[in-house]
Amino acid sequence: MYILTPTQPYSFPLSLKRLQDMPRQIIGRVEEGPAYVRALEQHGRLGLVRITAASPGSGSDGLGALALDLQGDLEPGAVAAAARRAFSLDLDLQAFHRHMAAADPVIATLAQKYPGARPIGAFDLFESLVFSIIAQQITMSFAFTLKESLVALAGGTYQGYPAFPSPQSVARLTYDDLTARKYTRKKAEYIIDIARAITEGRLDLEAEVARPFDQAVKSLTTIRGVGRWTAECLLMDAGAPDAFPAGDIGIRNAVQRYYGLDHQPTEAEVREIGRPWAPYGALTCFYLWLGLLDKG
Repeated sequence: MYILTPTQPYSFPLSLKRLQDMPRQIIGRVEEGPAYVRALEQHGRLGLVRITAASPGSGSDGLGALALDLQGDLEPGAVAAAARRAFSLDLDLQAFHRHMAAADPVIATLAQKYPGARPIGAFDLFESLVFSIIAQQITMSFAFTLKESLVALAGGTYQGYPAFPSPQSVARLTYDDLTARKYTRKKAEYIIDIARAITEGRLDLEAEVARPFDQAVKSLTTIRGVGRWTAECLLMDAGAPDAFPAGDIGIRNAVQRYYGLDHQPTEAEVREIGRPWAPYGALTCFYLWLGLLDKG
C-alpha cells in the first residue's frame, strides 16, 4: 500500500461525485467504500489500481490522504505519479478560493458547495486524447458506447476489469475495424493515426503538454483531428491550470444557469465572462460541471 497525501483542503467523496454521476464508467469505476478502481496497462503489463481513503494508523496524517493499492505487474512509482496527476492532488485550492472571492463571487459561491472537491482525469494522456476525440460533437451516452467498443476490441482485462488499450494495440487496428463499430471514417482515421504516430515516435504527448500553455494548444491543434476543444480537454487532464474549453456545451449551459442568462452563451461570450477566472480556468470548469449535477 502507498499513501498519497494531497494539499488541503481535500474531499475524496466529493471528488468522486462527477464520476459517480457519469454513465457507464467501465474504466475508472467508483465502488462501495467509496473506492476508485481501474485496470491499467503499463508497457504491455496489466494490473489493478484501487484508491481509497487512508485509514488511521496507515501512515497518513488523517487529512484526506489516499491509500493506493496495486495488483499485478505494475511499476509503483509510475502509477503513484500518474495517480497524483489524475486526482489533482497538488492543486492549491486555498489560492483558488482566495482568487475567486476577489474576482468572481458566482464561482466563489459555487465552489463553496463542494469543499475540497477536485477533478479526476485519465491516468494516461493517450486515453484522455482518444476519448476527447471520440466525444467530439456527439452525446456523452454515444461517446461511452464508442469508448466501450474500442476497449472491447483492443484493450486487455485484469480480474474482469477492462483496461484502456495502449497506443500499440490501437495502432494495429484498421480504419474498418472502427467504422464497423459506428465510428465515423474521420474519427477512425484520427484515432488510429495518432496511435501510430505515438508508436513510431513521431508524437510525444508528454512533451506536448509540457509546453507553455499557448504553445501547447498551438502545437496540439496541428494534429489532424485535434481542435481547440480537444486540445484543452487533454491539457485539463494533464494538469494545465489555464485549460478552458469554453466551447463545451456543459460549460455553456452551466454559465447560462449560474450567471442568470436568458440564452445559451456562445464560446466567445463564455471566454469573456471567464476572463476573471485566470489562472484557474480548468478548476473553474470542473466546478461548473459539478454544478450541473445539482438539480436544486
